Formats: sequence, C-alpha cells, structure tokens
Amino acid sequence: MPSLQLLILEYLFDKHFIRSMTDRYDSAFILYRQHFQAGILAKSPALTNPEISKIVGEQWNSQPIEVKEHWKKLAEVCSRVHLKSTRTLY
Repeated sequence: MPSLQLLILEYLFDKHFIRSMTDRYDSAFILYRQHFQAGILAKSPALTNPEISKIVGEQWNSQPIEVKEHWKKLAEVCSRVHLKSTRTLY
C-alpha cells in the first residue's frame, strides 16, 4: 500500500489538481481509482472507463477496512487542501 505522504504528493501534482481546486474534492474511492487506473490500462489498454470503474470497484469492495481507512484519511487531507486552495482563489 502506498504511503500517505506519497499519495498526497501524487494528488497535489496530478494534472487534475487545478481542476479540483474549483470543483469539489475527490472521495476515497476516486483517489483509489485514480491511483490504480494507469496500471490497469497498461495491462489492458483497450478497456473503457466503465470497464475500468467496474474492475476497480470490485477491487475496492474486496479491500479490508484498513485499506479503505487509509484512502479515507487521504481524502480527508485532500479535502483540507482543497478548502484552503479554493479560499485563496476568491
């Protein structure tokens, strides 16, 4: 499982961060999906987004509570970053 610090850095430097500064912040599942999507596409490049979502959803549902809590903590941190960043935009 990736470290919380690494995942926060990935989130902050992700190309979608600027978009997410004005939209709502990402949930634990969305962050989980973003993290694993590239690996799934590398193995099966012909998959569509709905197919990827189904695969990742099945993986998410099979994860132990500790893994889900890890991603929920990341989402909480990203939420705080999001709130701080949107406050500075206005």
